[in-house]
Amino acid sequence: MPVKLGVQLLYFMCLGLLLYLGFWQLERGLEKARVEQKVSVASVQSIQIEASPPSWEGMNYQNVELSGQWDYKHTFLLNSRIHKGVSGVEVLTPFVLEGDASVVLVNRGWIAKTDLPLLDDTGIRSNETMVVGQIYQPSKGYTIGPSYTDRSSWPVTIEYIDHAAISKLLEKELALSILVMDSDSSVFTRIWKPYVITAQRHYGYVVQWWGLAIVLIVFGLIWIRSPKNSS
Repeated sequence: MPVKLGVQLLYFMCLGLLLYLGFWQLERGLEKARVEQKVSVASVQSIQIEASPPSWEGMNYQNVELSGQWDYKHTFLLNSRIHKGVSGVEVLTPFVLEGDASVVLVNRGWIAKTDLPLLDDTGIRSNETMVVGQIYQPSKGYTIGPSYTDRSSWPVTIEYIDHAAISKLLEKELALSILVMDSDSSVFTRIWKPYVITAQRHYGYVVQWWGLAIVLIVFGLIWIRSPKNSS
């Protein structure tokens, strides 16, 4: 009897887990579908920005044109970025809006670590007054330790984007959103994507987990109806 009870307990735990994973992927799929819709709508037209808007959050994934000047003396290198199996960094440079001098961090793209000695101010012209790209608000996520440890010289290497720490280092208020430059506008490689897994992929996982749950239910019914267990 204890063995049979243990098997039943394991059975229902596995069934519950499969059902939970299916619902979780369904929720992720619906969330990703909303993001896909937002990206599709936001890419229809580009908005010109000369001063910080009331809310950057409402502009997530929006195509924009920022007017201002580069703060090319204060570049950050987002470390541990892998592209096609090659280790590199993403180059982040502040851009000062001409309307109110607020600062937006611009992701200029990826560069291999072997090419860092050639970085300097590549791709930046001191008289450039406009930058084009896509706005997004990154999540800090789970982090360990400070964003950066060495700030003795520029560019400063950071392990993750910490707006508060970067603002403190720049001694300027930094917008919570980041502009990712268009591929045509940057000499570096754009590797950022609004999302990696599509909604359809998540829905496929739903079918997978719930399909396994159905199989488990069928096996459970067969086991219950077997002569040995029905007696």
